Amino acid sequence: MPLDGFIGPAHVSTVIGSRPYEHFAQEYAKPVVIAGFEPLDVMQAILMLVRQSTTAAPRWRTSSPAR
Repeated sequence: MPLDGFIGPAHVSTVIGSRPYEHFAQEYAKPVVIAGFEPLDVMQAILMLVRQSTTAAPRWRTSSPAR
């Protein structure tokens, strides 16, 4: 099964927030994860996309805890 979803940029989301990405999860039924550009951040985001793809309802998430 191919993986189909979105990884949103964390640096942009710091300014605009995460609400703009809700549209992709709701309208297109695609999982969305907001992540940084470090390799571990990207790998975590991919894991989160896989987990969302195997559940009933895609939604938007952030890959790192609030600091």
